[in-house]
Amino acid sequence: MIIFIALLCGSLIVIALLGSLLMWRDIHTASRIEPAALQNLLTRGKGVPVILDVRSDWEYQRGHVPGARRVPFWSAQQLRNLKIPSDAPVIIYCELGPRAVWAKWTLQRAGFTQVSYLDGHMAGWREARLPAAGSSDQASD
Repeated sequence: MIIFIALLCGSLIVIALLGSLLMWRDIHTASRIEPAALQNLLTRGKGVPVILDVRSDWEYQRGHVPGARRVPFWSAQQLRNLKIPSDAPVIIYCELGPRAVWAKWTLQRAGFTQVSYLDGHMAGWREARLPAAGSSDQASD
């Protein structure tokens, strides 16, 4: 029994390490869009991708990329049931990146083929001093 538990724990550790390695690789090699480039698309109004904010409702209410839809990263069912074509361009972000990695993985498993990250995520959007919807402290000069 002790050997079985030890093997099970060891297997779980290996799985966790492999998952972390895959997430780290994805964070550093995945397709991205710069905040200014996304703002340019939003301003032009043409070619605007689907924008998903996978942060908490509280974070979303404090400010989000204009036009972004909030979908909780932990709700795989909601991510899978989005009413958008699986080949539509999707930009996904959270505050700093980890939640977006999980959500991107979920979307890809559901068949979405063009999922990119907002470079720097919401922290990068604010750092670039771009306007945020739903926020009382929008970017100013």
